Amino acid sequence: MPFVTVDTNSGPCDFHYDISTPTNHLANALDPQLPTILFIHSSWTADEIFEPQFSDPRLRQFNLVSIQMRGYGETRGKVGDAPYTPRESADDIWNVMEALVLPLVHVFAISMGTAVALELASRHPERILSMTLAAPITPTEVFHSVSGRLEVFELWEAAHTFEGEGPDEVLVGVDETVLQDVIFGAAQLLFNNQSSNLIDSIIGLAVSRAMRTLSGSRANIQEAYRISVGWHLDRQPIPQELLLKIWCPITIIHFKDDIAYPLELANELSEQLKSADVAPVYDINGAHLGTMTNSKELNAILRKTVLDAESKLNKRTFPDVEEGTPSKTPFTDLLAPFIPRSGSSDEDSSEAH
Repeated sequence: MPFVTVDTNSGPCDFHYDISTPTNHLANALDPQLPTILFIHSSWTADEIFEPQFSDPRLRQFNLVSIQMRGYGETRGKVGDAPYTPRESADDIWNVMEALVLPLVHVFAISMGTAVALELASRHPERILSMTLAAPITPTEVFHSVSGRLEVFELWEAAHTFEGEGPDEVLVGVDETVLQDVIFGAAQLLFNNQSSNLIDSIIGLAVSRAMRTLSGSRANIQEAYRISVGWHLDRQPIPQELLLKIWCPITIIHFKDDIAYPLELANELSEQLKSADVAPVYDINGAHLGTMTNSKELNAILRKTVLDAESKLNKRTFPDVEEGTPSKTPFTDLLAPFIPRSGSSDEDSSEAH
């Protein structure tokens, strides 16, 4: 499991990352002859939400890289009391990119990852070849979304029972019934309660990790608040003068069943990015985390964005690739123990119903 240590505003952190190439789902290095797509994940989950992208043979034609942000996945290091907003997340991603000596990249981001991608591109526009922004969030969090995130956190907190005080305080129990309410609330915001083997396994892995890293102590529960609620409450709009520095081709994708962030938001973002080469906004089927509920259409849009940018900027073309059998990914074995049903087809494992 690869890690790279970089300094953050809360101290050194070990960031977990994954690299997949056409020939190796757990590669140690990029193929220097191929474009590189950097994936930036959403909240509550980590980069395993990109299983349908990393498994797509038409995207595995390229180098695929994902980085787990502070507070997520297997990345080691606390947020603590230091400021933590999209700005700090983008600084973290940048420092990891530098440590890994990544080349110029195409960025794919979803949900909260879109705010991080915009921060990254506005401060380092020379390193970004294209951006595909799916389910973009608002510049500042809207009330109903804040309420939903806060409700999920408060349920998480309420599920834990502690006894004692100060250094003698210990966790004595976790209410499984309340925990189910946590899962239901998060699933509603992310998936509109759609279900599939993939979604169920993503949720299972997320809960398992949270019980290990965001449970067990008051400090860990406070960490959960910082990354799932505070990050959103504290974020501020990126100044327009910084957004105007972004020049790369940009594709924006809205999902029709996204209950938190409407199509109007995606259109407003497109207007804000007028200095860049912005394609018309795609409005496609899917819930907020459409990487899992409509991966086939999303993947085709991402691939087109990358190929068009490579042709325009680098004068490079790449042969078409048949869809074929899904490729193994860095996440396949991690998710396997959490698949609740047997005998699933490939389609059922990657698309919600």
